[in-house]
Amino acid sequence: MLLCSQRLFRALESEFKTYVRILIRMNNLSKENWISLAGMSSAVLAVLAGLSGLGSVYYGNSATRELIRSSNQWNHFQAKGIKANLRETKLELMAALKKEPLTEDHVKIKEYRQEQEMIAIQTKEKEQAILHFLEIAGLYSRSVTFFQIAIGVVAVALLTRKKYFWFFGMVLAFGGFCLSLQALVTA
Repeated sequence: MLLCSQRLFRALESEFKTYVRILIRMNNLSKENWISLAGMSSAVLAVLAGLSGLGSVYYGNSATRELIRSSNQWNHFQAKGIKANLRETKLELMAALKKEPLTEDHVKIKEYRQEQEMIAIQTKEKEQAILHFLEIAGLYSRSVTFFQIAIGVVAVALLTRKKYFWFFGMVLAFGGFCLSLQALVTA
């Protein structure tokens, strides 16, 4: 157990030293190099924001389409209910007039009620799809916001020539990237 902990500690120490070396190299970049990298990163962030925006719009539109289909299904459900109610009213009128009701009416009422059950199940599935699409669209929307803020912070870094703004912009960009990745995995 102790040997395993020592190996793990050495591996973590090695990784930490690697990250420290990378940060030192980034900090020691000449002014032109880091400014060029910041400009390029800003362009890449704009592309990522655009792609995330497309994802948000796509899934938002998909949710809207499913919502329209779901609404149409509920209308169909109500129409079947009205037809069943009309048949039931006809049966009540036949009974009030002391006439023999048609067996076809009982069959149709049962058929309409079964169709209503099937329509309700299908529509509830569509509503679950709507919620799923809205969740994905929301993730993409938040990632766009992170990317746009990151672009603004990188622009401030370029204008003020302060490298720590660029680092902060990259942290925000990483947040946007994580949200986009989560949206991709969720889809």
